Amino acid sequence: MKNPRGRMSNEQLLKISMIVSCMAALMIVALGTIFLRAKISYLSVAEMTTSLAYDKHYVFISGGASDSFWESVFEAAKEEGKKQHILVENLGEELGNDYSVNDYLRMAISSEVDGILVVPEDKETTTLLEEADQKGIPVITLLYDGVEGKRKSFVGINSVNLGKAYGEQIKKIETPINKVTVLVDAEAESNNQNMICLGIKEVLEKEKITVETKAINRANAFSAEESIRNIILNPQKVTDVLVCLSAEDTQCAYQALVDYNRVGDIQIMGYYESDIILDAIAKNIIHSTIAIDTKQMGEKAIKALEDFNLKGRVNEYLSVNINVIDAENIDTYKVNTN
Repeated sequence: MKNPRGRMSNEQLLKISMIVSCMAALMIVALGTIFLRAKISYLSVAEMTTSLAYDKHYVFISGGASDSFWESVFEAAKEEGKKQHILVENLGEELGNDYSVNDYLRMAISSEVDGILVVPEDKETTTLLEEADQKGIPVITLLYDGVEGKRKSFVGINSVNLGKAYGEQIKKIETPINKVTVLVDAEAESNNQNMICLGIKEVLEKEKITVETKAINRANAFSAEESIRNIILNPQKVTDVLVCLSAEDTQCAYQALVDYNRVGDIQIMGYYESDIILDAIAKNIIHSTIAIDTKQMGEKAIKALEDFNLKGRVNEYLSVNINVIDAENIDTYKVNTN
């Protein structure tokens, strides 16, 4: 049946909607690129006036601009860059959280920066790494690799070993454990998260403990908090242990246990070592946390880019240290890190 005169079909409306969406995405990236280029020009002039010339400009892209873990990695990379007359810029900090990792990658590639440090997002990241390589921009991936492509090196951890470290801590819990829930990012590349779960399961395979994952939606600032709160407030007590794979999730879980008087009902295995997390361990609210050496990660990433730029090659995998912090060693850890 023909549509009445003047009325568009659903197919036509869909095509128009797709065109508008594509144009909007292109406009966002274009505006971001213009801003970045303007910022580079401004910084160049500003540095010349203070006689502090930078030899190179690297960008840092994490997709977690507000995460204390990535703030710490960036600060370490920035300080290491200064030692070598390199400007290291955090795009998430400059442009806000309205862009994806891949949006930031497009901006950095279009602006022809000298190097990129990035936490891979998805398969599209692989295509963008190929584009960066074609333009002669070296890329270092951070924390989790999970992408094929033209990255020059990966600075991070072995995901299975990280899972095993969590598993060993779960075995130390004195109360009976029937189920462990691993909080995973619904939007993140799944392979690394699967490897962490595999490591946990390997350690617990003889313990008759169920290990499951729960995808956390981070569509907005409150969605992760709501998802974690719903798990903790479930009257059926659907889990005995929450394994958190980000600093934000760890702090959300801790706060929910305190706010809803559920301390002791669910054990938390945390991630990172912020003051809040360490204080919660000291109070026996969080069982333990796994701290990745963020300073080492930031420094190694910059050195990897420099090695490649100077020698044309670099080791494909550079590991960083992890520390397990619990009530038994927290005082020693604080003394050694202060």
